[in-house]
Amino acid sequence: MSIFGNFSSTSLSLSDAENILATGHDIHLTTIKAGYPVAVLKDVSLKIPTAQIVSVLSNSATTKLALLQLFAGLNTPTQGYIAVDGQRIDHLSANKLAQYRKQEVGWVAESQNLLPALSIEKNLHLPLWINNSAVESDFYQEIVDLCELSPYLKWLPEDASPLVCQKTAIARAVLNRVKLLVCDEPTANMDTKDAKEILGLLDIIAKEQKISVLLGTTNPVTASFSSYMYLLRDGIIAGEINAPNLEAVLVATQTFELDFS
Repeated sequence: MSIFGNFSSTSLSLSDAENILATGHDIHLTTIKAGYPVAVLKDVSLKIPTAQIVSVLSNSATTKLALLQLFAGLNTPTQGYIAVDGQRIDHLSANKLAQYRKQEVGWVAESQNLLPALSIEKNLHLPLWINNSAVESDFYQEIVDLCELSPYLKWLPEDASPLVCQKTAIARAVLNRVKLLVCDEPTANMDTKDAKEILGLLDIIAKEQKISVLLGTTNPVTASFSSYMYLLRDGIIAGEINAPNLEAVLVATQTFELDFS
């Protein structure tokens, strides 16, 4: 059982295309380092079902981040395709890819990326202002209440706890009414209590808001809180677990020789 208590994973069938929001197939990513090509991702394929959390547990923060950035529209693969809600995003023009980032996907970075000079409330509104989108007052209040941010709206990020700042980053992404939420290490540097709260919040958002969550981590405990998990070793999918729990994840990391020390 996960140390996070009573969370339960839902057993999934990834063969039902109607329940799949996003797909990556035969993804390769090559970068240039010191003048030489370096393969970062190799033949990676995965599916992300609607309204569920899918985790990617990696022994490398670099390869994990590279995969997340592809689904967030922050980079494009060297080979292969990525489709989200029926749209291929791997060969979109720069303008259409920018629209995808604004309207379809939410990005939650490990560092939260809140503007320190703006209050929590203004940080929440910032993407809507940038996109010239009207604030839907009812939906805004629903998300603020869901993330329990009302007491902190006038606070600056430096005065708020890491938990409140991460909730703000998640709420800010969700307020754009995205279909896919990509989270990089959402529980990094948190104690067990705060990590449990963030993962519980992501679970509620996925189920109640019908948002798919792609969660990348190097922490087996965090990865165990998902409906489906992929093990990424040295840029290759080394295994998959349906409805993972911590015991199964730890066994799998040993079986596939993932070193998290």
